[in-house]
Amino acid sequence: MNLYTIYNSNNQEVVAKDRPWPTADGVTVPDMEEGIHILLQVTEAKPLHDPATQKLKRLPVSYDIINKTATIQSFEVVDLTQDEIDAKIPAHFLSPNTTIKYDVAIDAQNAFTRMLALVNETQMPSDQALVVKDVLGASVGLTVEQFHADMILYGLRCYELFNYVPPAVDPDGMI
Repeated sequence: MNLYTIYNSNNQEVVAKDRPWPTADGVTVPDMEEGIHILLQVTEAKPLHDPATQKLKRLPVSYDIINKTATIQSFEVVDLTQDEIDAKIPAHFLSPNTTIKYDVAIDAQNAFTRMLALVNETQMPSDQALVVKDVLGASVGLTVEQFHADMILYGLRCYELFNYVPPAVDPDGMI
C-alpha cells in the first residue's frame, strides 16, 4: 500500500505523513489551499558500499513538489577517516617484515602454530610460496622464509599480550 505525505510548501512543514490517499474513493483529489501538496512517499534502496572503508549517512527527507514525491529514506556514501578504519580492525600484530596484519585471537594463534608446524615438518624450501589470511580475512602471499621471520615476531608479541602483568605502582608513584 502506498503512503503519502501532505506537505505545505508555503512554510515548508509537513501537515501529515504515513497516510493513505486522503479520500474515500482513492481517486478524487480533495480541494486544498494553495501550497498544500500530496506527495507519494518513496524509500530508496541502500547504495552499495565497502563497509571496511565507507559508511552510509542517512539524508534528510526530500520533498519534490514537481514530481510529487517525498523521499523519506535516502543515503549518501561517505569515506571513513583513517582513524575510523583503524578502529574497525580487530586486535592484530602488524609484521614489520611483510606488513601483514596477523590476528592475535587464540584460534588464530592456534592456526598459525599448526601452519608453522606443517611447514617445518614437510621441510618446505625457504623460497616456497605460501598464502596466509590477515586479520580481515584477505589472502596474502609470502615465502616460507618470510613466514618463519613473521612467526618469530608474532609469537613473541602474542606471548607479551597474553602474559602481560602490569607493573605494580605504590601510592608514592614508586615501583
